[in-house]
Amino acid sequence: MTIQCGFGSKDLAEVFLESRPIRERCEAKAFYVESEFVSAVWLVLDFMDFDLDIVKKLKMALMGSTGVQYDHSHVVTTHNHGCSTCDRLHHDLLCRLAGECAASAKRNARQAKIRHACITLKEQVNYHRRVFIPEVAGTATCFWGPAPANGFESSPFVEHYLSELGAGRLVCNGAVNTSRPAVPFPTGDGRLFVVEFRAFDDSPLGSFVRFAAHAVCCNRPEYYSSDYPWHVRTELAKSLGGIPIFFNGPCANIAPGIVDKTSGAERWLGRLLAEEAFRAISSSEYKPLTVMNDAIRPVRLPVRREVIDNKVEVSDEMPKDLVEKRRFLERRRLKSTLPFLRAKYLNGEPSPCNDIEIELGFLRLNELKIVAFPGETFSSTAYYDDNNLMTVTEHGRTVMYIPPDEERRLGGYESICSVTDFGAERILRTATEKLLEKS
Repeated sequence: MTIQCGFGSKDLAEVFLESRPIRERCEAKAFYVESEFVSAVWLVLDFMDFDLDIVKKLKMALMGSTGVQYDHSHVVTTHNHGCSTCDRLHHDLLCRLAGECAASAKRNARQAKIRHACITLKEQVNYHRRVFIPEVAGTATCFWGPAPANGFESSPFVEHYLSELGAGRLVCNGAVNTSRPAVPFPTGDGRLFVVEFRAFDDSPLGSFVRFAAHAVCCNRPEYYSSDYPWHVRTELAKSLGGIPIFFNGPCANIAPGIVDKTSGAERWLGRLLAEEAFRAISSSEYKPLTVMNDAIRPVRLPVRREVIDNKVEVSDEMPKDLVEKRRFLERRRLKSTLPFLRAKYLNGEPSPCNDIEIELGFLRLNELKIVAFPGETFSSTAYYDDNNLMTVTEHGRTVMYIPPDEERRLGGYESICSVTDFGAERILRTATEKLLEKS
């Protein structure tokens, strides 16, 4: 079978409606692949949380520029918090530039050889940001602060959380001195995947790198930035050549290990990942790209009752008991978040109903399989002990967090900011397993 693939890249500086300096450049990256039977394009953008209407427009642009069918046009984002979300972008211009990026990838397509590797980092650089607190019989979420420099210590955050909760406030960052026993946050998904493509004459085409951690190392309101993925791509372009594409792994519950957002952690983390990726791939052997398959599988997930009814029941009086106070404050935050969740739910849907459609993406290249999940999928949902299976996040539209039922019961930020209901994660996981069985 003759298979060709190519890579494209486009600067997206023009698409921002707000005027801010751009630090790490925000880009579109495209991967185009075709066989005698099917062609596909994967577009990766330095944004997050795309709604259904902009995903549809982008897919139409990919179709128009490459001729790829709608069901083989994939839109993925890096879950980057350092760029505006879709309501503050020039949509028409973004679609045009995305189409040009994909067209460039198609023009660059050549017969290729491929190699890939998967390693687990020896050094902990990310962490599972949800911590169970016995005093509140539930979970709190710590956005940033734990890092290699402080041993990923959870106790100072827990002490701060309890102090603020006693005063009637929910917090997701901060630390105070404490005599609580030292308990580190566990590591997140520490696996690093790298895939390299070269033409038969050994000229570089491009590469994929996948790591799971929120892109939140340096997101600040005074500038735009594509965060640590930019540094991964920049450094890997130097060592491997071609056009590197960064995919974020399912990272709903995973944060990078940063003390604060001004310490340069985006450079440190990006360079470390690029160095480890180059080291990992250097010992792998190339094989001609002879197997390719691509698919999108729609999945319907149940919507939580509050979003459907546009109503959150919460009492007026704050309880004194810490357990009940935590539940009360989380319900109150859900009430304030409801307009945002409701907008995600209704966006692009023909009419409101009890479930919502998302899409799983799938790509097979030789023995390597890539499964792409929607929105903010938890690492536990997408974890497979298989070095030939790469799982990525932010495929297509978002429904925000999709917590496993046991995590949803424990509360925390992720259980609040979710369009879907109990059972959604189980449906998503089952659909993924069926997709893999058929591939």
